[in-house]
Amino acid sequence: MRLLRAVIDGAELFRDDHLAIDLFAIDRVPKPEGGLRTADVTQMGESTSIYSQNVVGISGVNASGKTTALNLLHFVLDLLAGEVTLRGFRGRDLTVGKVGTRLFISVVFWHEEAFYLLESELEREGRSLFAGPSSFFGFRFVDETIWRLAIPRVNRRMIGDSRAFREAAVVVRRRHGDSALTESELRLLGDDRSIVSLVTGRVRSRVSSPGRELPTETLATPVVQAFDSSVERLDWDSQNEVYTLQFKGERARIVDRNVAAMLLSRGTVFGSEMVNRAMEVLSCGGYLLVDEMEEAINRSLVATIIDLFVSPVTNPHGAQLIFTTHYPELLDALHRKDNIYLLVRGEDQRTEVVKYSDRVRRIENKKSEVVLSDLIKGTMPRYPDVRAMRDYVKRYVDGRA
Repeated sequence: MRLLRAVIDGAELFRDDHLAIDLFAIDRVPKPEGGLRTADVTQMGESTSIYSQNVVGISGVNASGKTTALNLLHFVLDLLAGEVTLRGFRGRDLTVGKVGTRLFISVVFWHEEAFYLLESELEREGRSLFAGPSSFFGFRFVDETIWRLAIPRVNRRMIGDSRAFREAAVVVRRRHGDSALTESELRLLGDDRSIVSLVTGRVRSRVSSPGRELPTETLATPVVQAFDSSVERLDWDSQNEVYTLQFKGERARIVDRNVAAMLLSRGTVFGSEMVNRAMEVLSCGGYLLVDEMEEAINRSLVATIIDLFVSPVTNPHGAQLIFTTHYPELLDALHRKDNIYLLVRGEDQRTEVVKYSDRVRRIENKKSEVVLSDLIKGTMPRYPDVRAMRDYVKRYVDGRA
């Protein structure tokens, strides 16, 4: 299963309560020469012109909704995998922000040589929901429909336009009306589990996010040394729940998880864990979602991790990396321009989701320069706010002198 597009209406942080993110290539995909596989993207089947993005970057100023967008994508991926029950949301803690009384989710995905559109309408059961693991607790599915579109009839416009998709596709299942669920299926799913599992069979796509802590497993020396060349070994003993940590030129020491984390830098801990999780999803074609990817890691090493997903040599199964960043310079590591989203906070405190390629046509532009120059308005902190902060600091310092 491969998610290609996600649209969520009812996420109140975003302008018009609307969040839409494409995970497929809109721009042209050049054919590689010499029989090599295409970098940056993965073709959906051998006879389609639809390619999923191997990397998607989301950037914006503080409090523009980057984490919220990432968590909503995480929720959608869990929904498609059959991992969500709305009463008693299973899995991680999520902070999805404020949502309305009605939530509409529309996703396009690829599964077993066909494209599907899932549209879900959810209704809140009289509870104000904000952050935390119960962010979707109290919702129920009002209605859902799944359409199927065969390969010969699909094009990129249909993937990005739900109406065009519906007109060309056929209904597979829906909760009510034609092709509705049977009574036994309704009892099985209830009104808190999506019908998508009846079509996909609960596909287990691995979705991973770094927890920014040492994983309780042995980390390969080449991985750790990329972030700290002084480390000789870092082995995990699951029986005694301790690490064997050895630095070059020193004797090995037995330490618990907390001590090991203190002896290593934050960048080494986070970077090693991120590569470890990347290897897991690269090996099976899953998803790695990383919030604030630049945290405590050298920029060249971040670019190296991105390249693991870009290259078909290290990413033969089409795994996807979706990351957020405060630093526009990281966007220069992305070769395409239709896989970048800029979150722009307006005067009304709502966030507009801007696809970079919709505003910038020339691919040779250095993306960081475009963002830093505020060519796309709202992608940098507002000068009056920064000046007001500087003036306040000056007054404070002068008053303490």
